[in-house]
Amino acid sequence: MAYSLHFGFGYPLSDRESFDMSSLLSSLGNVHLHSSSRNVIFWSPNPSKGLPYCSFFLILSSPRASRNSRKVHLLKNVEFFTRQALHGRVNTMGCIKKHPSFLLRPHWCLHSSKASENLDHIMRKSQFALPSWDCFLETFGVRLARYRDRSLMLGEKNQLTVSITGATGFIGRRLVQRLHTDNHNIRVLTRSKSKAELIFPAREFPGIVIAEEPGWKDCIQGSDGVVNLAGLPISTRWSPEIKKEIKQSRIRVTSKVVSLINDAPDVARPTVLVSATAVGYYGTSETAIFDERSPSGNDYLAEVCREWEATALGANKNVRVALIRIGVVLGKEGGALAKMIPLFNLFAGGPLGSGRQWFSWIHLDDIVNLIYEALTNPSYNGVINGTAPNPVKLAELCERLGAAMGRPSWLPVPDFALKAVLGEGASVVLEGQRVVPTRAKELGFTFKYPTVKEALKAILS
Repeated sequence: MAYSLHFGFGYPLSDRESFDMSSLLSSLGNVHLHSSSRNVIFWSPNPSKGLPYCSFFLILSSPRASRNSRKVHLLKNVEFFTRQALHGRVNTMGCIKKHPSFLLRPHWCLHSSKASENLDHIMRKSQFALPSWDCFLETFGVRLARYRDRSLMLGEKNQLTVSITGATGFIGRRLVQRLHTDNHNIRVLTRSKSKAELIFPAREFPGIVIAEEPGWKDCIQGSDGVVNLAGLPISTRWSPEIKKEIKQSRIRVTSKVVSLINDAPDVARPTVLVSATAVGYYGTSETAIFDERSPSGNDYLAEVCREWEATALGANKNVRVALIRIGVVLGKEGGALAKMIPLFNLFAGGPLGSGRQWFSWIHLDDIVNLIYEALTNPSYNGVINGTAPNPVKLAELCERLGAAMGRPSWLPVPDFALKAVLGEGASVVLEGQRVVPTRAKELGFTFKYPTVKEALKAILS
């Protein structure tokens, strides 16, 4: 096998222009195209459309070829492709889509290809490194390309416009802060404009749009994405009325959002819906391990989650839907820790019930980062568990919380006491499930706080 390195300068072609691959190969020095098709695979990220580039071409030629001719054998029936600019682990062959015409523009390297009987020569391209430097290419070239293309997508010219329900809640507040910090346009969809204006004052969040239900339609139309976090908190005493409201608060808002997305004109329709759901989908168990492929449980919360998710999946087929099954979110400003920390400060902390129930948790920063990633990364679709990779038993959480605070974890709260206060709602804390984020890890998501020890240290510092 012989190697020949060529340098070329590329430019974008219009979507309707044709391109003769043989001409390009010939221009590289008497290279002949041997294929039943005159097409070739090129890889290019959409956000870079129209940018000129410099690149290296590496042609691997067979020793059978004559000295004056370098043969390039291509797969038969090859069609034109455009590679999406993804930002997880490289999955070249799995993350491509057809494009109606050839576009010569900034491109990604082809990391690997399954050689077939009629493919013994490969033309390989790289934008940032010599193609033969695979190690360097993996660690620098592709990562730099990802960073470049994400910067273009999220740059000043391509700021995202995001509509958010549940923005005044524990997760929503932090998500709005993150999006605002990154200079995106935020539209808060709320039932109480006065409450939202107190949480997001104009002097701290200039440009933010706050709209009550009559204005949701105008906000959703023209948004790039919608994040749906709305829902009544479940950590309360469950009366028949409260149980009905827990379900309806989720179904009603999700149904309205989906309806507004579907009714929007094609040119103004959001391209992605990130909708919250919960690990309650799986039911409870002390022994089972649940991931995204696990079946649903048969209790009340599992029923709520099934209907909640089914409603979100009613979005237009051209809208990417990501369902985030969220675990117990840890943060100082809200959630479970906001109730536990005062008790430990009074030396009255301890596990709830037996302490043997599983506690599938996630740090507030990580769930916000996961939602943010689902908004911007086209690989994120379907169900994704929003939990840390290392769930713990509740007793361990309390021990680590006490140690981090310099307080003992010695005063357990018995089952009967919780049931007396919360009624049927006590099941939320007395029973649990061991949920693992298989999809998030497969997508290459990096958890900032993978262990509860690291999470508590950051929260309490």
